[in-house]
Amino acid sequence: MFGRKLIYLLFTAALWSVTVSAKQNDLKIVVEPGTDAKFKVSISFEGDASGTTNVRLPNEWGGQRELFKAIRILSVLPASATTLDTAEPFLKTISHRPGEKITIVYELTQDFQGQLKNSVRYRPVSTREFIHWIGNTVWVLPEWKDESEVAVELEWKRLDRSWTIANSFGVSKRSQRFKTQFSDLRSSIFVAGNFRITSTKASGKPVNVAIRGSWNFTDAELAEMVRKVIETERDFFNDNSQDYFLVTLVPVDEGPNTFSFGGTGLTDSFALFATPNANIDGLRGLLAHEYFHNWNPARLGKMPEPEQSLYWFSEGFTEFYTYQLLYRGGLITQEEFVGRYNELIREYYMLPVRNEPNERIIKDFWNDRGVSRLPYLRGLLFATNLNAAIKRETAGKQSLDDVMLDLFAASRRAPKPITFESLTQRFNKYLKSDTASLIKRTIIDGETIEPVADALGNGFTREVVKVPVFELGFDFEKFAKERVVSGVHPNSAAYEAGLRDGQQRNGGLSLTFGDTTKEIELKVREHGIEKMIRYLPVAKERVSIPQFRIAAK
Repeated sequence: MFGRKLIYLLFTAALWSVTVSAKQNDLKIVVEPGTDAKFKVSISFEGDASGTTNVRLPNEWGGQRELFKAIRILSVLPASATTLDTAEPFLKTISHRPGEKITIVYELTQDFQGQLKNSVRYRPVSTREFIHWIGNTVWVLPEWKDESEVAVELEWKRLDRSWTIANSFGVSKRSQRFKTQFSDLRSSIFVAGNFRITSTKASGKPVNVAIRGSWNFTDAELAEMVRKVIETERDFFNDNSQDYFLVTLVPVDEGPNTFSFGGTGLTDSFALFATPNANIDGLRGLLAHEYFHNWNPARLGKMPEPEQSLYWFSEGFTEFYTYQLLYRGGLITQEEFVGRYNELIREYYMLPVRNEPNERIIKDFWNDRGVSRLPYLRGLLFATNLNAAIKRETAGKQSLDDVMLDLFAASRRAPKPITFESLTQRFNKYLKSDTASLIKRTIIDGETIEPVADALGNGFTREVVKVPVFELGFDFEKFAKERVVSGVHPNSAAYEAGLRDGQQRNGGLSLTFGDTTKEIELKVREHGIEKMIRYLPVAKERVSIPQFRIAAK
């Protein structure tokens, strides 16, 4: 009898523990408009059983800092709960009765002035026409574990009936209930306002495209491109497990004659930003790259810290498959494929930091534009040569595809971290020689990777050509941040065109990094006089670079 009672008590205690955990991970979010394009947000959850719950305001994400400046906490309920500041302005401690329901009420606003620009595109946007929010930048949340399962109730109250709603968990719903991982909630997109939604299906699963603004292409054309890219990459991995996907597109204002586009992959979604003159071809490559991240590295294994140490794989191999799959899927022509490859090879050879070791990437990826491009290009060319080597040694029966599909299959069986050692082991499975020394020389130490003659396979030939070197001629990073010209090289085309240290930026900028065929245009002001500076960003020396051509038939 005693034994049965003990078992019953243990079972009840276990059930109670599970129930408490489930309740702790319930989250209710209520959003309603306030005055002057501000929004009132209420977030409710069960406080910690200890009676003390730590909460985190948005702080740093996507290169943005002090995101908490867009938030003003109005109250914490119940009234008996007390909020304590910490040494960090984005961390708060709430004292309350154990397991008590806590509601944080705060005001969310846009903390920058003027039009949306690339420099602030990840900050919360709140206007009278639309909102554009990324979870990491807007939600005040308890410090739960990333892998925690969260049951979310999201409600939009008193929102203008004309506004369209779309987010990582559905479209056109003013009240939603869904379950997700805590980390996925924070990396989600939420938009509402004067967006137009085009719905389609990729591999039979719903895909929605939410667009605002006017473009050089139709909403239907963008949606069709999105569908084709998604289907092509799902077919490659034979993986159609993603039940829903959202793409958002908003315009950014960078002034006249400026062309730019960019974006970021989020939970079951992708956020695009572009100047209105952007073309669908550029967006296609960007989307193809970012969508491939759904597998590399997301479903291939956990990245180590610091992640930059393996960006040559997560970013470089993804760049390789971006153009491989677009070409195989018929989304780009043979001419477009080889043309883009040649552009990337030229960019790599002209990169001043080309031979920097992997340690430099770990240190300066977020601080130096050239360093941030290095793992993309280095990994691309390493993958290109590796693919050719596997094909060569297996008489075309196998390729780098087999490596990627092996990694995916292994991760499905038993997820493991991605490491240099695990990747080397996979590479060696298809090659006679050990790739460890090759990785050491090229990836870790920075030896130049020369694309082999059969890098692109049958139908292409390689030649070495002398090409002009891209040279901007001034310090672009400082110019972009401080709007002041500095570091002008006296022996550069920029200097010959009249660019001088101390000149102030005075309007638009037309610039394509790495392209020596497109003239740079920038307006500056000097001693109260406006000047238009135009020049080709070409250095006086030329460099020998491998380039590929379509083989004559």
